[in-house]
Amino acid sequence: MTGAAVSSYPVPGLHCDPTLSDLEASSNMYNGLADDHEQPNVSEHHLNLLAQLYIRYKVQDIFGVHLIHGHLKIPHNTIMLGSMFRRELSGYWTKPTPFETVLANPVHGHIYTLSSDNRLLAYEYRDGLSPKNVTDIDQAFFQELSTYLTSNKLAGLLGLEVLEDTSSPRSQMLEFVLAGQGTVMVKEEAAHGDTYRVTGWSFAQEQDGTISVKGNETHAGTAGGHQVFTDGKPLRNIDAVMNLLLQEGVIRDHY
Repeated sequence: MTGAAVSSYPVPGLHCDPTLSDLEASSNMYNGLADDHEQPNVSEHHLNLLAQLYIRYKVQDIFGVHLIHGHLKIPHNTIMLGSMFRRELSGYWTKPTPFETVLANPVHGHIYTLSSDNRLLAYEYRDGLSPKNVTDIDQAFFQELSTYLTSNKLAGLLGLEVLEDTSSPRSQMLEFVLAGQGTVMVKEEAAHGDTYRVTGWSFAQEQDGTISVKGNETHAGTAGGHQVFTDGKPLRNIDAVMNLLLQEGVIRDHY
């Protein structure tokens, strides 16, 4: 197996490639996460102060803030890896993936949380190399973010998200949980699901200097929680995932 290009950000320090123990730590971290409905609400006060921090370091187009949570217990020696799909409908399918696959292919950390040894440890990954601008960030940003989260007792609530496709306007994304088989995220306008909870935020500074906070990722669900979809069979590819969501009536037919 060859080493993969996965970014990890010690606080402070430079990013580094992961070892097998890093992946094991990521897997264990994910399995210890609370579901999002178990997490308390995030105050606008903290989001606004974090927005100011991101703007000050000019990282608002590179990173977002994510509500730390998980949806399932993943098997031993796997991590949650997201892959982009492009059909009539595009989005991401994130599912448990063996370490061997991760180590043999280029992937990058997508969502990070502070670990017990004060590292920004990825608990979800995405296919492909990290966006180039991720490696050029002033390391003081990660230190200051870590300090803010720990001093305000937010380390178990909020994490760092690497924003994808920053060259084009970001769409509101809606996420559906696939029972035992990960999650699928699609553009909100392509789905019938109702917004259950905001789980990701991005920041922007307008021409007049105003700083805005935008919830750009939400979960689909009902009053009782997530909408969870399964037909009892393994979902072997994205076509099977899309067919299941079409059958359940949560993806619009024209997509």
